[in-house]
Amino acid sequence: MLWFNSGNLFFSDSSNVVHTANNLTKKILSVVDTSNIKIVLTDGCSEQDSLQFLYRLRKPKGVQMPTDITVCKGASVVLKIQNYKADSAAYSFRWKDAATQTLLSASDSLLKSYNQTQKIKIESKFVCNSNPDSAFVNVNVLPPLQVLVNNDTTLCYGQSILLKAFPAGGNTANYQFNWLDLTDNLSLAINTDTFTFIVSKTKKIAAQLMDNCTIGNAYDTVLITVLPPLQAQIIKDPTVCQGKQTVINSKASGGIVSQYSYEWSDINSLILSTDSFLSIQNAQQLFYTLSLKDNCSNPFIKSDTFAPKPSPKALFTSDTVLCEMQLLNIQNNSSYQPGSVFNWNFGNSITQQIFQPLYFYPDSGIYKITLNVQQTNSCADIFSISNIQVNPKPQAEFAADKTTADLSQAQFQFMNQSAKANNFLWDFGDGGTSVNDNPSHTFIDFGKYDVKLIAINIYGCSDTLLKKQFIEVLNEYKIYLPTAFSPNADNLNDAFKPIGYGFKDYEITIFDRWGVEVFSSSPAQKEFIGNDFKDNLLPSETYSYVMSVFANDGRVKYYKGTIILVR
Repeated sequence: MLWFNSGNLFFSDSSNVVHTANNLTKKILSVVDTSNIKIVLTDGCSEQDSLQFLYRLRKPKGVQMPTDITVCKGASVVLKIQNYKADSAAYSFRWKDAATQTLLSASDSLLKSYNQTQKIKIESKFVCNSNPDSAFVNVNVLPPLQVLVNNDTTLCYGQSILLKAFPAGGNTANYQFNWLDLTDNLSLAINTDTFTFIVSKTKKIAAQLMDNCTIGNAYDTVLITVLPPLQAQIIKDPTVCQGKQTVINSKASGGIVSQYSYEWSDINSLILSTDSFLSIQNAQQLFYTLSLKDNCSNPFIKSDTFAPKPSPKALFTSDTVLCEMQLLNIQNNSSYQPGSVFNWNFGNSITQQIFQPLYFYPDSGIYKITLNVQQTNSCADIFSISNIQVNPKPQAEFAADKTTADLSQAQFQFMNQSAKANNFLWDFGDGGTSVNDNPSHTFIDFGKYDVKLIAINIYGCSDTLLKKQFIEVLNEYKIYLPTAFSPNADNLNDAFKPIGYGFKDYEITIFDRWGVEVFSSSPAQKEFIGNDFKDNLLPSETYSYVMSVFANDGRVKYYKGTIILVR
């Protein structure tokens, strides 16, 4: 409706249609579209006046409401009204929770995140209408994103496990997986719901599930407890010696203790033991391998060499039958290291600590000889010979009816006084012998004679008795001059002098080979012992002598010749 002041009114619209309103102050005009209106005012006298303006016609548009949608939990979504922008000022909108009538927005759009399905009421009002229109939008929220993985488990060292993720909810078409090692902060795998994992220590593994829709991600963890790897400490005795008994022990750990199984083998894979220990009866150098299993873990295998300390080998040979006081024939054949100690025990409380012993048994009986060889590394070995038979020894003894006689009466009767003997051998010192028990013997030359008796018993044991110068055969006058002598202080032929009987004194003069006098007997030095006048030792050679012998009957006998001095 248009209102004007009085006068004649002419106006035209955008289609140039002229309308008149003479003498009217108002005019009702039906407008079907937006138009430019021109108004002309006249009064028949004055100059006409005009006014031109745009007349906008508000009419409703085809407003497009949002349709039902499906969203992920927690996702933010914009719901928007479409196709009203040409006359947006003519419209107003109100977004409400259909269940609670809570006002959510008063604009043409609604930005909201959703954790559960919700029905939205949209009220739209056009200025030309008195009552608003309404519509509903269902926002369907997908189930929450979830993921589950394997239950916590325990594995043996070196085992593998198939990890599997079980997803649910969210946008299944856009599932994305990410596996994380939370223990060492590592990424293990992506874009797969399963993978095989070989573990070497206890780990906490997480599976993440994303769908490019749900806010955040689903998350689940699995604890994989890894048993310690199989280990075995080998315990050897470092002091054991070769040839001795010993045990090699093992101390196992890790894995499943109740499932332990052992296997000891040698260099040729020959099984030596299936116990936790290896018993060795005769310790020698040995290369061995220990295999420890538990039917779960990787086997523990260790090879080693057992090398005992070098040990001696005691060994000797000996007479097994001998006589009392007979020197034992014993030979030490032991193998040993330098510095070893040899301990001999002759079975009668007599011991010696020497490599090669010298010993005789003073008493008959049965004895056991033992040798203990002890090395500086504390290794020792013992060897013995039992049943050493020591037979009794006879005792040789004899006497004679006389010990001195003239040459004309030089028959002597010998009396055997031996004990524990049944065989005899006599030596009378002049070349004569006898095997009789109580022999008689006649000497055919004067002098002093050594008599020896060997007494032998049933065991073959003997005893020898030598009586030096036991028999003396006298002559009225008898001189014996040696041809050589050896002054070496052995009490045998140590001096040159007349030997015999029937004289009381003598004198000797000695000359060297050039005729120089080197010695002459005196009251202080009768015999020639190989020294000159100044008591210097004369060299070994042949000397000449002149001797005067004064007989008991007063006669003087003269002798000359050569004598050999032997040093």
